[in-house]
Amino acid sequence: MSDLRTYFAARPTWFLGLVEVDDWVIKAYAIAPSDAVRDVPSDRALAVIRQAVSNAIEQNLSTEFVYARTGFGLIHHGRKGVTAHVFYWSDWKGTAECHGWAEYAYGHAYEGLEPLDQAEPLFCGWDFPVLEFETTTWLEVAGAASSLENAQAEYVSRIFSPGQR
Repeated sequence: MSDLRTYFAARPTWFLGLVEVDDWVIKAYAIAPSDAVRDVPSDRALAVIRQAVSNAIEQNLSTEFVYARTGFGLIHHGRKGVTAHVFYWSDWKGTAECHGWAEYAYGHAYEGLEPLDQAEPLFCGWDFPVLEFETTTWLEVAGAASSLENAQAEYVSRIFSPGQR
């Protein structure tokens, strides 16, 4: 087995920009091993997140929830492939809910992304700082907002940066 320090070395995370689909606004991030950062094309990564958002809107919404039409996306370049995650917020009778959509491709080919098989992990430990920041931010912002529209505007103005918790 390889030295675990290789596997557990911190992975750079950076903000790519905002993705807009209809009236949805999603914050987009990328995560990759230090030696793969140069292989993540920002414009293509944003397009992949935009498509994942569209797929989630078309295939994953329910009339049971009131969607905030905001959330965050991650393009995660791992050792064997790439995952595109989209997490988005809703209200269900006064309860903040988080929904997700994920696509995966072996070999890092964005063109080969398919819905993530449920036998695969949803995310890895390097995704947790972003997940923690975004969840805490949404609960704080939504809890203080007079409407989901106001919450969306405030939420997308708060961007995760490495080292931030």
